[in-house]
Amino acid sequence: ISAKLVDFAVLFLPQILAIAYFMPESAVNIAEGGFSRESQMQIAEIISKSIPNYVNIGLMVFVLAILIIQCFMITKSGQSIGKKIFKLQIVDVNTNQLPGSFRGFFVRSFLFLILSQLMSIVPLIAIVFIVDLFMFFSKNNYALHDRLAKTKVIDLAE
Repeated sequence: ISAKLVDFAVLFLPQILAIAYFMPESAVNIAEGGFSRESQMQIAEIISKSIPNYVNIGLMVFVLAILIIQCFMITKSGQSIGKKIFKLQIVDVNTNQLPGSFRGFFVRSFLFLILSQLMSIVPLIAIVFIVDLFMFFSKNNYALHDRLAKTKVIDLAE
């Protein structure tokens, strides 16, 4: 769970900081009135107009670079940035070999990232996180993305 939180922080923290830095007071005032669908649309419109294009382009380049780095790391070593920090590795559930980029990165990480961008990001991530927690504490400690990709996470420190 800690490794996943590190990976999320690496990917989303710069985006959150950029939005916070460029968020005008008018958006904050609307947010204080509640988060109805209409107010969320107003806030999104205000923020999109207040963030300079170079920041949006920079964030897109940053996200793309992080995704490429994560894909490369997972393909070559079975470790994301967070998993490398915590000395964990993604392996095939049956063979204990590296699962490759499709199952190791695209099924386990990229698929959920795309789904969260297509839907409202906070509810999907919250739902996936809750489901992951329940599944993680079940038999074999396999999270949802591990079950879909037929992978498991092993501790390299042991």
